[in-house]
Amino acid sequence: MESTPNGAAGQFYQYATDAMPLVPVSKWTVAFYPWWLERKYTLLTYTQVLEDAGVNVEHLRFDFRPSPAEETLMNREGLNVDQMIWRRLQSADLIKTGQYFAQEYPEDLLSCWLASGVCFFHDDLYDHLAYYRENVKQPAERRSNLPYEDPASGLVSSISLFGPNLQVWEPPIPGQQYVAFLDVSAGVAVDGDYSALVVLNAKSRRTAATLRVRTLPQRVGMMAGAVGAWYNWAFLGVERNSYGQSCLEKLNEMHYPNLYYDVINNLTHPEQGWYTSPSSRELMLSKLREAVFNHTIEILDPVAVIEMGGFSWKQVTGRSGAITFRPEAERGNDDLVIALAGVITIAPYAPSRVKSGRISIVYGTGEPGRSPDLRLAVDASGVVQQELPSATYPWLR
Repeated sequence: MESTPNGAAGQFYQYATDAMPLVPVSKWTVAFYPWWLERKYTLLTYTQVLEDAGVNVEHLRFDFRPSPAEETLMNREGLNVDQMIWRRLQSADLIKTGQYFAQEYPEDLLSCWLASGVCFFHDDLYDHLAYYRENVKQPAERRSNLPYEDPASGLVSSISLFGPNLQVWEPPIPGQQYVAFLDVSAGVAVDGDYSALVVLNAKSRRTAATLRVRTLPQRVGMMAGAVGAWYNWAFLGVERNSYGQSCLEKLNEMHYPNLYYDVINNLTHPEQGWYTSPSSRELMLSKLREAVFNHTIEILDPVAVIEMGGFSWKQVTGRSGAITFRPEAERGNDDLVIALAGVITIAPYAPSRVKSGRISIVYGTGEPGRSPDLRLAVDASGVVQQELPSATYPWLR
């Protein structure tokens, strides 16, 4: 099979990614053909044009100093100065139109799936996705099942993850605090949305694990509970829209003790889980975008970075004719993007200490120096009680 990539979706994308070392078994092998195989992609192609414009080509060569990323690419692929200057010229032209060089001239099997539109993670100055593509890693291990001990009854069960679907970059570290967010789908279509869970180390802001499956929401709830329990009873946020309610019901049946209550969108009467509305979706995505631009989140999952590359601004025309732009996947899935946005948004609200029977969750404004507005106590059965305000942020203790 041969094709030019066109976003992270479609049959060719599925075959190619299955041939990559992202899945345990595949009968396919993928072959990637980078831009430098084309002999015309060199400074020599533009020599006459540049000289006619008064540019001293020899000075361009003499003054060239590779950046660390360029030097790595040159050493790895044996590229010369003329090829790298051509790369700079093309990159400068493309970024003016809101596109990255990697979209049109991919250099690896991750960047080639970037969407053709204006990426949501584009800021005109820096190719943030290149930074994350260079830092992704294969998981240290994959888990097919996990034990779960009900904190109320003490019963222990083995929770199936439907194959080695839990990708682990950082196994649970005793005493470390973890935060998780679950984006829930119907789980019925072969080519539909996934349910995606992202686990984040609250201190280092590094992705510790991801889970991506298509199955019934109730089963996803059991999986999320087992993963959360394994990660020191991680602070678990669940998107409660439609299918998410079934997940929350299952987690309450399991007496999961550390569920997120949505004080961000409703401080006075918080409910379990995150309710995604147009405004709350914009909020969570803006939090992720800010973290990506500042490089304050470490994303190690290659599939998550691929999804980020396909997450673009889509033009929407309202009933009045007004034009707005909505961020969403141009093609393919965005489940891990939403889960990343959720986990980075709720992370500052994680309690400082977690016990399997009873926990105290202090919620606040998230602004340094201000006292939290509300303290909630949650028992093993999920019952919430309001307590006295606290003057200390749990995440600053």
